[in-house]
Amino acid sequence: MLNRLWIWAGRVPKAEGPAASDLVKGLMLVDERSRVAVMVLALGPRLRERLDLAECLRLAVVGDLAPEAAERLGDALSELAGEREARLVETLRRLSGQMELNRVSAYRWSAEDRRRLFDADYLARRCAGDPLLAQLHDAVWSQGVERLRRAGENPARVALDAMGYRTADDAEAACRPR
Repeated sequence: MLNRLWIWAGRVPKAEGPAASDLVKGLMLVDERSRVAVMVLALGPRLRERLDLAECLRLAVVGDLAPEAAERLGDALSELAGEREARLVETLRRLSGQMELNRVSAYRWSAEDRRRLFDADYLARRCAGDPLLAQLHDAVWSQGVERLRRAGENPARVALDAMGYRTADDAEAACRPR
């Protein structure tokens, strides 16, 4: 089946398929454990860069293995895919993780979860090279910002904190004698 997928993937026009917002809604219905593999199947043929989707699927499945199982399989896993395929799967994994966070209230997010939402190196730059991934990232990021707003937080302040900037109020408080 994976060989057929690769042949089929080369025939799908890039413009076909649902819009990014519809893709996010559909992907949210997929179980978290299967989401990365489904993302490879749904998005892979529509990406600008042609990748070996069979290798991407293998990586997606292997990434879900428990560390003990992966360690026992050893050499069978070490030669799985090239750097481009591994990068795509890691990017999809990060997108899927943010989708999961967007399902719950921002009250339950950790400080690291908040920081990652505004960390361009974590996800935004990874998605910037492909129009479809950039649209997906934008949709998922917007949902995350909306979660922060619903929790009564100021997304701009969270972003400044995540980037290491202090606001004027914080700077004045730090300068006051105690």
